[in-house]
Amino acid sequence: MASGNRINYFRTCLIWTGGLLWTLVIAILALMVFAVSRSGNSVHWFSRIWSRFLLWLAGVKIRMKGLENVPADHSVLIVSNHQSLCDIFVMAGYLPLRFSWIAKREVFKVPFVGAAMKAANYVPIDRENREQAFQSLENASRILKRHSVVIFPEGTRTRSGELGKFKHGAEHLLAQSGVPVLPVTITNSFERIPPETVGIVPGTINVQVDPEIRTDGLNRRQIAGLMRDIWERMERRIGDSRRRD
Repeated sequence: MASGNRINYFRTCLIWTGGLLWTLVIAILALMVFAVSRSGNSVHWFSRIWSRFLLWLAGVKIRMKGLENVPADHSVLIVSNHQSLCDIFVMAGYLPLRFSWIAKREVFKVPFVGAAMKAANYVPIDRENREQAFQSLENASRILKRHSVVIFPEGTRTRSGELGKFKHGAEHLLAQSGVPVLPVTITNSFERIPPETVGIVPGTINVQVDPEIRTDGLNRRQIAGLMRDIWERMERRIGDSRRRD
C-alpha cells in the first residue's frame, strides 16, 4: 500500500469509539424528535448531520459533481455503485434530497439505529428470502410515489474494487413505478476502507451525479437495456479512476 494510502490508526480509533457514541446519540435524538413530529423527514435530516460528522472524523472529503441534476420537485430511483461503507455516509450526507434506503434487514436489528431507520421509512430487505425481497420492492415502489429511493443494484459491496453485476431489483422498481432513474457513480470510496479491514484511509471520494433518465412508457426489456447502459458508464468511470490512481 502506497504511503499516501496507509491506514490511519488514529482516525480508525476515533471512528470506532467517538463515531459509535455519536451514532447512538443521533439515533436517540432522531427518535425523540420523531415522537413529537411523527415525520420521517426529520429523522432523515439527522442522518445527514450524522453522516457528515463521521466523514469529517474519518478525514474523508467529498468532491461532488452534477448536483444540478438532482431534481427538486419529483421522485427518482437513485442507482449507485457500492464500493465501501463510506458510500452510505456519502449519499446520506451530501445528496440534497429526501430519500429512503433499501438496506439489509440485519441493519434494522441494531438498537436505536434500526428504530430510527424504520421511523425514516427506510426499507429492509432480505435477499436470501425471495418472497420477502419481492415484498420489500413492492413497499419501495409505493414509497416512490412520495419521495425518492436509493438502491445499490449490485446488492452488496464490491470486494475487488470492480463493479459487480447488477441484480434485477432496480429494473423491477422502474417498471412498477415509472419514475426517472438517477445514476450516481462513486469512486475512490473502495480505497478509504480497504477490504477485509476496519481501518480508515483518509482521502477524497468523488461522486458524479448524471442527468436523470425517464422510464415511463418503457417495457421491461427496454429498462433492462437502460440499466446495462448505466452499468457500462459506471464501469468505465471506475476503471478510469483506478488507472489514474
